[in-house]
Formats: sequence, C-alpha cells, structure tokens
Amino acid sequence: MARRKESAAGALNKDSNQSAVERQTESSHKSGTIWDAIRKADQPSLERLLDADSNSINTRGFVGECPIHMLFLYGTEAHLNMAQYLITRFPEIILQSYNQEEYYGEIVLHIAIINRNATMVEWLLGDKRNRPYQEQQLTAAASGHFFQLYV
Repeated sequence: MARRKESAAGALNKDSNQSAVERQTESSHKSGTIWDAIRKADQPSLERLLDADSNSINTRGFVGECPIHMLFLYGTEAHLNMAQYLITRFPEIILQSYNQEEYYGEIVLHIAIINRNATMVEWLLGDKRNRPYQEQQLTAAASGHFFQLYV
C-alpha cells in the first residue's frame, strides 16, 4: 500500500491560503521582476535587471528555486538560450540547487535529464566553459521530498 505525504510545495501558507507553487506562479506575473522577465523569455529585461543588480541571479522563489531553474523548467528554445547566456555570464549558477525541502538539491542538469534534453545535457557537461563544474554536476544529489519513494 502506498503511503501519501503532503508535499511542502503543496502545503498552504497560513497567512495567504496559497501553496508555495501558487505563490511562485503569482510572483512570476509581477511586472518588472526577474521572475516576470524569465516567464516571458525577455532577455533584454533580464539583462537590465542583472546589470542593475547582479546579485538578483541568486534570488530564491517560494519553492527554493533560482532563476536558472525556471528557465530550464519552461524549456522553450528562447528560455534555454537565455539559460546558456546566464551560465556563460555567471558560470557558478550551473551548480545552484533548490534549497527548500520539496526539491532540495536539484540542479539544472537534473532538469535537463528529466526533460530528456540531450542537447542541454551535452552542453552542461561538455562545453569547455562548464568543465570546471563537471564533477560537481555529476555528483550532485537531489534528495528533496519529491524524489523520495514511498511504499
């Protein structure tokens, strides 16, 4: 018999009666934010935001995601081109992992593999600019609740 567990991402916020995923979605629709630029695949806006505050590349969303994760999750050609641009500009973000318990430890390589995007997997691991991060990518473990098996 399978055991069911309420996920942290689905848990309601006592103050807003919204789940973390709902709050994440809502924040992506706030105009002028990094999340809005990412949702729209608006690279000029993203570049302006990062030029004004390069630390916004490390912004965290409601489920522990960073902007780079959302680009990979949207997964369109425009989003993935922006992801490559960001990784080229900020190489260390290739190792950014979710920091909340639901998806804890997940990095963009995991997302590319799950999405069966061989081109991005090859680029993440094989591009000469990404090679310094290759071993850390290959040994990164996603251990959040989402990845646990319940039997």
